[in-house]
Amino acid sequence: MENSAVYEKIKESIDIIFSFALKRVSNRYEAEDLSQEIIMNLYKSAHGLKDLNKFHGWMWAISRNVFKAYLRKNIRNNNLELSEKVYFNLEYTSYVNPMEQEQIQLLYRELSILSGFYRETMNLYYIKGKSCDEIAERLNISVNMVKQYLFKSRKKIKEGMNMIRENGERSFNPRKFSIYAWGASGNYCNEIFKKKLPGNIMLEAYYEPVLIEDLSIELGVASVYLEDEIRVLKNYNLLREMRNSKVQSNIIIFTKEFEEELHNKTNKIYSNVACNLMDFLNEKEDEIRGIKFKGNDMSKNTFMWQMATFCLEEAMITRFLEEVMKSMSADGDSSQEYMWGLERKYGDNNFDLGIFKYNDRMNNLIRGIDYYIVDRKVQGLCKKVVGEVVIGIAQGDYGNLSIHEEDELMNLIQSGYVKNDFGDMSLNMPIFTKEQFEELKNILDPAIEKILMECKEIGPVTEKLLKNYAPSFVRDQIPVIASLKQVEAFIVNTMNNMYLQRGIEIPKPCNELLSAFIVLADQKELK
Repeated sequence: MENSAVYEKIKESIDIIFSFALKRVSNRYEAEDLSQEIIMNLYKSAHGLKDLNKFHGWMWAISRNVFKAYLRKNIRNNNLELSEKVYFNLEYTSYVNPMEQEQIQLLYRELSILSGFYRETMNLYYIKGKSCDEIAERLNISVNMVKQYLFKSRKKIKEGMNMIRENGERSFNPRKFSIYAWGASGNYCNEIFKKKLPGNIMLEAYYEPVLIEDLSIELGVASVYLEDEIRVLKNYNLLREMRNSKVQSNIIIFTKEFEEELHNKTNKIYSNVACNLMDFLNEKEDEIRGIKFKGNDMSKNTFMWQMATFCLEEAMITRFLEEVMKSMSADGDSSQEYMWGLERKYGDNNFDLGIFKYNDRMNNLIRGIDYYIVDRKVQGLCKKVVGEVVIGIAQGDYGNLSIHEEDELMNLIQSGYVKNDFGDMSLNMPIFTKEQFEELKNILDPAIEKILMECKEIGPVTEKLLKNYAPSFVRDQIPVIASLKQVEAFIVNTMNNMYLQRGIEIPKPCNELLSAFIVLADQKELK
């Protein structure tokens, strides 16, 4: 293989290598020295890499070896001997001399880092004073296994107690993380990541497999607490078990560096898309209102929100994404579920979004997008009981409601989603017949197709960039996840640019649903 191709990959990975170094040493100066040493070793070894697809595994192996050599330079002189006969009684540690106290604290530190049976056997043998036979019975393993765990644990602890350990930056400065999903069942993992720890485990284990002990040091959390979180993440297939008890994130994560580079390469395109879309909607406004759908007298600002959102949703989801999903599925099934992570929280971008719809058994439709920046949301309207009430009001049929539906109706009125004019109910969103909706799509089709064309041109940029940031083992996920990212980025950035160019505003208070509508399947005319 040409060394120049490897050199180029090394250059692209400089920021990632520096991040690796910064997480493992105490300051930026040491991180610069360590990362330079790693890069130098990568260049020296470039001739040995025969397959460029194995670059990331090769890079991390060399990085870890260089880091181990760095640690050996930082061993401190300590004459600790941890024999098989040592026993620490917790009740009396406050009475020992300062030197012994320091040794005991170091032991506790290393015990907190050990995971699984390594920690359990050491705790039972050295702290609880149990025999190997008693430990074997309690842990349901053989006596020989107990002795092996103790032997390996003593070796680990001795090395660790003789080593200068610094908690990683993430022990006091955790990174942000959120989980996104596409599919019928919704984001069922969202609750897991309301805590900081699971997301930081995912981020630390993304580019390379890690031991629980390494996570313990970096995150400043004892292994015994990490194990419960890791078990949950593995149950949801978000982490995978590797050799030597290591774990690695099992989904693509859009890191902060990836999102910044993608934004820098594409934002000018989105600015132009937003400008062209606003011009088109202004030109077609009278024709669209002339369809005479219910709600066609909406304010100019609401009109721009509704129609821009519809164009983007129709282009990116109904046309682009469904085409991508079907082309990547062997049986043509476009309903598969996908999940990915972001190194930020939902709402860090004002136009972070959620996409929702509800179809009843008659194929009446509620459809919309929630933007973080807008207070009035559509998600709650797309649940079964509420959706049935909303569609009933749209049809003028709300006289025979169940007790649960009446409760939901009262909530909708109190929240301002439904207007009650002396018993005459009306919705705060546009309502189309099937024929009116088809007419709307025909009018907007030139704008929708132009958006679709722009999207297909940007798509390869997103996919190529993601290949530079994603570990090799998740490469099979890249085409679909890059497309899902493209959908999100296109809608978010176009709407954000419309907002910055003052094509749309946030009304205060927001009394209307700015980005949701209803399509009725069985009525030709609405009064």
